[in-house]
Amino acid sequence: MACRVVLATLSIPLPSAHPEFDRFIETDKSPLEKAQRLATLLGLPQPPSRQSLIKDIIKFNVVTLASKQLQDLFAWLEVEFNPLQLCSRVDSVVETLQGDAQLTQYIPALQDLTLVRLIQQVSLV
Repeated sequence: MACRVVLATLSIPLPSAHPEFDRFIETDKSPLEKAQRLATLLGLPQPPSRQSLIKDIIKFNVVTLASKQLQDLFAWLEVEFNPLQLCSRVDSVVETLQGDAQLTQYIPALQDLTLVRLIQQVSLV
């Protein structure tokens, strides 16, 4: 279960760096409404964010309960800065995830996240 929680949290897309511009681009209000409805169902004052979920899985030691490969994946995507090896490292984990039918649903989102992280890291160089 910890593996699924870590993968689900990592699969959440990164928030926009310029949310003020997204207001003008976003034509569909349903994602915001769905997030507010989710918060209401969970009894939360506001919808959970990617960052708050990451803080929670660290605080409750969920990452340490996951497999070693997923602990490494979490560190590569959220902690370390290594744009030269990021894609090859994540690709090795993706190959092992393809063998597990329950975890293959997270592969496309992880690949998208890896691409965004790589672009962010290269832009800092």
